[in-house]
Amino acid sequence: MMTVKGIFTALVLWAASLTAHAAVTESTFPVNLVGSADSSFSAGISRNITAAGLFTDTYTFASLAAGWYSVSAVLSTRATLDSVNIDFYSISLNGVAFNLRKTPQGTFADGFELGTLPQQKFEGPLVMVVTGRAGGALADGSAIGAGYSGTINILPAPVPEPSAALLMLTGLGAVGFMARRRRRQ
Repeated sequence: MMTVKGIFTALVLWAASLTAHAAVTESTFPVNLVGSADSSFSAGISRNITAAGLFTDTYTFASLAAGWYSVSAVLSTRATLDSVNIDFYSISLNGVAFNLRKTPQGTFADGFELGTLPQQKFEGPLVMVVTGRAGGALADGSAIGAGYSGTINILPAPVPEPSAALLMLTGLGAVGFMARRRRRQ
């Protein structure tokens, strides 16, 4: 019959084994943006992972000035073996989730994974977070050669001219006046 001390020891060992396998590798990368003549920016993102396990990668775009930006992005990975496999769990930019899609590659069920973010507006600074598992079913810490890559495109969001804003407010006022006038009749 097990004693209380034996049961407690077994529970501690079991809990330790769970946390040993759940270690997450966290990395932060500053992204260097390349500017163009039309005031847009772009960057290539590429990450190689050499040990199997869970990961969280954070990308910062600190070189952007505060303001609004129109952003689109895509990340992808391709694998036919566990030793080069990456499973995306989530990808987000300032908390907005990317659309994730998995496609079979030969006999590998999730051989091609694609994360896309359609063009939408964000307020800077921008932070992208990628979480997932590298190495498929291989034991944590196993040597692998997995990676993912992608691009991000950033455009300054258009700011309306003061005269355009005044014209819009005048139009809204006229519509409101007409609606009120019709209601009285």
